[in-house]
Amino acid sequence: MVAFVSTFARGQYERSRARWSGSTSNRRPVRMVVSRDITEKASEEPTNRLEITERKRASSLDPVPWDTTATSAVRKLSFSEQQQRFETKRERILKKAYLECKRITASYAKTFFLGTSLLSEEKRLPVWAIYVWCRRTDDIVDGPRAEGNDDEVREVLAEWEKRIDEIFAGRAFDALDLALVDVVQKFPLLRSQPFFDMVEGMKMDLQKSRYETWQELYLYCYRVAATVGLMTLPIMGTATPGKAALDEAKKPAVALGIALQITNILRDVGEDAGRGRIYLPKEDMEKFNYTEEDLFNGVINQNYIDLMKFEIARARDYFQQAEAGIAMLAPDARLPVRASMDIYGGILTQLEANRYDNFTKRAYVTKVKKISMLPLSWLRTVEEGPGAALYNLLGRP
Repeated sequence: MVAFVSTFARGQYERSRARWSGSTSNRRPVRMVVSRDITEKASEEPTNRLEITERKRASSLDPVPWDTTATSAVRKLSFSEQQQRFETKRERILKKAYLECKRITASYAKTFFLGTSLLSEEKRLPVWAIYVWCRRTDDIVDGPRAEGNDDEVREVLAEWEKRIDEIFAGRAFDALDLALVDVVQKFPLLRSQPFFDMVEGMKMDLQKSRYETWQELYLYCYRVAATVGLMTLPIMGTATPGKAALDEAKKPAVALGIALQITNILRDVGEDAGRGRIYLPKEDMEKFNYTEEDLFNGVINQNYIDLMKFEIARARDYFQQAEAGIAMLAPDARLPVRASMDIYGGILTQLEANRYDNFTKRAYVTKVKKISMLPLSWLRTVEEGPGAALYNLLGRP
């Protein structure tokens, strides 16, 4: 559902999520408490076995507000020594949390991971932390535990929204939240609204399985996908630093998210039908005289082919609108975004090559093809000079 990350190995992720967060129901805002077993043996523990425990807010006996794990021996330390001890512990856990964000992203969002790997470390680690938050949000609705439990899912989403406020207030529930807290603190132009909007998109999946019009589907695409661009834009940075330039770059960032989500929907028509969902707007299906019964039966006739051509053209139009935003980005962020656009555009090309069969075939770009596309993607980010001339000579991929 979330752009870049629609389909993944549910079982493996579920085990990972269980290790890192557990159920969010019946939780109150808490201070992050790091298990002593982890803090003392962090160097011996593998990244994917990191554990974070939680407990209620500290009592008045706690010596300092940020360390609720202090033993009697620690209480003998001076205020500054306790502060230094806690900061050292926090940095150790934070480093391992970022590594886990990298592992999760690499496992479940290969195209996104490849594109963002081209960013500097100062940018790619925060982007991966945001991806993991999006992945966890999506999993609340689409994960194995969510099946047939809509009321419980709504409760969990309500708690999840409270956690957004806590994260932006600098308080983490677990190690993955701690990574996002660090991102918020490092990038002050990052706002909480896109995070809340994404949760609203998740609620839409609980409320409906059909979309009457493109306007309805556009809102869904905005909430579950365009918000990702708005979350990551402050990290990517703009060619001209500052809020004004950031605001100007939001429109193409939103367009890119819409394009990516339409691509996801077209790729996954058959898979979504198997779950009783149809994301293709009803008005579009009626326009091409293609019925729900046809779709559930996997009928590929001329009507369906014309419908797919129409939707692909819409996706490409939004990709075209997004192109204007490339030059607005900071130079080191242009190639990752350009590469992601080109690779996702390749999914549409493959869908055409599959003769619009998205019922029995999956449109995707192979890893070898993705890597081979990078040089031309780089040329497309060069505004002037020999690189631009070479790109014009070679043409579009």
